[in-house]
Parts: sequence; C-alpha cells; structure tokens
Amino acid sequence: MTDQTANGAPAEDEGEFSTRHAIGLVFGGIAFFAIVLSPPPEGLSQAGWYTAGIAALIAIWWVTEALPLSATALLPLLMFPILGVITIKDAAIPYANPVIFLMLGGFIIALGMQRWNLHRRIALSIVALVGSHPANVIGGFMIAAASISMWVFNTTTTVMMVPIALSVIEFVERGMQDNPQHRAEARKFATALMIGIAYGATIGGMGTLIGTAPNAVLAGFMSETYGVDIGFLDWMMVGIPMNAIMLPAAWLILVRIAFPIHLPEVPGQAQVIRDELKAMGPMSRGERTVAAIVAVTAMLWIFRPF
Repeated sequence: MTDQTANGAPAEDEGEFSTRHAIGLVFGGIAFFAIVLSPPPEGLSQAGWYTAGIAALIAIWWVTEALPLSATALLPLLMFPILGVITIKDAAIPYANPVIFLMLGGFIIALGMQRWNLHRRIALSIVALVGSHPANVIGGFMIAAASISMWVFNTTTTVMMVPIALSVIEFVERGMQDNPQHRAEARKFATALMIGIAYGATIGGMGTLIGTAPNAVLAGFMSETYGVDIGFLDWMMVGIPMNAIMLPAAWLILVRIAFPIHLPEVPGQAQVIRDELKAMGPMSRGERTVAAIVAVTAMLWIFRPF
C-alpha cells in the first residue's frame, strides 16, 4: 500500500531510493577497487590508472546519486593526495579556478531572478509584445528564453520558462476543446512551444561566456593550455551574430516545417498575458535590485579587460 503525505498526495517510496543508493555505493566501491588493485595497462602510469579508478567511482556515484552530487564532486580533493596522484595543493587549484566562480555567479543570478520572479516578468513582457497568434507566441517564448539564457545557464532558463508555457498551453487547449481538428492543432502547438523553449535557451546560451558551462570551460582551457584569452566581449562578437541567425531559422523550421501551425488566434489569449503581467503588479524593490545587479554584472563582464 502506497504511503500518503498529510495532504493526500502519494509519498515517495524511500525504500526504493535507499536501495538505489546502496547499490550505487557498493558497485562504485567494487569498480574502484577492481581498477586500483589491478596492474595498469601497458603505457599507462600507476597515477593514471588510479585516476581512472577514481573517475569510475565518481561516475557511478553521480549516476546513482549514492551521495549528494556536491559531496561526490569533492572526492578528487581527498583521494588524489591519498593515492599520490597529485598533491593536495594541486588538487585544490581547479576548485578555485576563475571559471568556477564565473559559473557560480551565473547560478547566483539565476537564483535571484527566480526568487523575485524577474524571469517571469521578462518572459511575459516579450510574449505580450509579439502578439497572440500561436506562431508568434512560440517566437516570443523563444526570444524570451534566448534573452534570459544569455545571462543564466540554459538548463536553468528552460526550467524557469516551462511553467509559464504550460499555463499558455492550458488556455489554448481549453479554448479549442470544442473543435476536434483544432484540438489536434493545439497539441502540435504545445509540442512546438516546448521544443522552441529548449531551442531558444540553447541558442541564447551560445551568446555569452556565462550562457552555458561549456563556453566558460572552453575559455578556461584555451587560456591555460594555449595562452589564448577569450574575453566576454570577444565571445559576444561571435555569439550574438550566431544567435541572430540561428534563432529565426529555428523558429521557421519549427512553425513552418516540423510543426506547421494552422491554429487560429485564440480569443482572449492576449488578455491572459496582460492579466498575468497585471497580477504581478509593479516591479518590487527586489526585482529592481536584481535587474540592476544583472545589468551591472553584465557590463563588468563585457568591459572587464578595460
């Protein structure tokens, strides 16, 4: 019999998660000891073989979430010095890499925008500007996702945008429920909208160094390995033109080829967006503060070399 929480909702089966965690802990340990206690392959040093064992342990524990992800991420700091792979000083250096703090700044900005619903205001304002035709709504959400994703990691942007999109999809489906043909079109609209948000966030994430983690990692790698420093403005000079080309192209493919939208404009949809914005009221002090911090941070990122 399934346990229930106080409000009647089914509770998660803690036994299932405990079993998964235990299996992950055991198999991670087995993989680690199987590697480090066996001789390394020809051409690979003992330190390299130990590194492979630690990598296998971390990978299994991450996949199974045997320990909290952040705790597992600290294992190299402990195990590399113990096994003599590198010193603790060398193991600790990557954790203080400027790229890590750059990504940390992006996460903190995302938390601030979520806390004060600034992302919601930005998204609704953009969608309200583009009009209420279904194809335009998809384009508006893609522009909103891309704009936010330039300053917040693309995965975080997608998570923030989906609840707003679901409310629009629900309204459209409710307005088309009396017409079977329109119901099918509404489902197609819902699919295109969700994919559009993902594409918009991914494309927008290419625009700046902070848009997605691989951008910052690449910049760090180029600086450390080849001595080539890629500044925030340098990246934007390539990333923004790419955004300007890829975003309209992705929208056209979505609404004209992959999911051609033949859905009429839903009466009252524009009013729903306006009502959502009106319900938010004027910008709060928290929203204004976060918006100012984002703007100042963006300027400092862009003009830091000066």
